[in-house]
Amino acid sequence: MSEENFYAEKMISKSNDELKNYIENQDHFQEDAVLAAILELEKRGCKIEGSKKIKQEIAALKSKEEDTLNNSPKFHSNNYNEVPELYSKKFIYIFGVLFSVFGGGVLMALNFLTLNNKKAARLTILASIIYAVSSVLLFDQIGVTNPIISITSSILGVYLLDQYIWKKENPEAIKQKEKSTLKPIIIGLLIAIPLTYLIIISGNLNP
Repeated sequence: MSEENFYAEKMISKSNDELKNYIENQDHFQEDAVLAAILELEKRGCKIEGSKKIKQEIAALKSKEEDTLNNSPKFHSNNYNEVPELYSKKFIYIFGVLFSVFGGGVLMALNFLTLNNKKAARLTILASIIYAVSSVLLFDQIGVTNPIISITSSILGVYLLDQYIWKKENPEAIKQKEKSTLKPIIIGLLIAIPLTYLIIISGNLNP
């Protein structure tokens, strides 16, 4: 692998401290960005402790990923050297159980938008709406009120979104940082609490 990479020219305008930040916080940046920071510091005559080992580790990792590089998801943004912040799969499942499959689908769609995959985001929203509406109509038709069945249905819905949309669009694991869950939880509660209150006062809440 050539030591010159895509990020080299971006590092020229950065200060020594900014470049060292890439090395000290490697988990927050793409491997190529870290490598470019090391090379730029070396050009400036700065001695980097352990730089040889870091280069070897990056080279080994890039070599391992080379066979699947063409199929790997691409992340593009204004800060494209940074690892994308995405909602974790675990949180999407939990949110889907608490706020329906549609809620989990919205979070998955937001992840797709972060990865600039608008087509997959629209498909996820559409699929989650169809599944949620179909489940409600089916349960109403057969008279299902058991919460365990509803929870199982929500888990199944999110699982299907994950297997047939997310993994199809992203066959390889994405290096990511976990996005804060506070905002979707607050929004979900702001929607769920008033709806629950309206159902209760209307007398339509089943025992």
